[in-house]
Amino acid sequence: MQALGFNFLSALVALAGTAFALAVGSGSAVGSGLVEGFTAGGFIYISVAGVIPMMHSHRGDSVLMQMLSMVGGVAVCVAIHANGGCDGHH
Repeated sequence: MQALGFNFLSALVALAGTAFALAVGSGSAVGSGLVEGFTAGGFIYISVAGVIPMMHSHRGDSVLMQMLSMVGGVAVCVAIHANGGCDGHH
């Protein structure tokens, strides 16, 4: 029940964040850029605070696979952007 409650709370926060992004981002490019920057910062924080320490706790081939996976993910993002998968409004 506790996990279900936290899942519900995270869904409410996601809805509130979406409403905020739409309200701020619809008026100006500056507001949209701030929301995107805040979101990107959150993802960077999660990766630095959560993933990298976890990688250091494992030794051997798993670290190499994790690093290759991260580099592969960045390569996919670059390929999507380079092939016109982005609308260019950022």
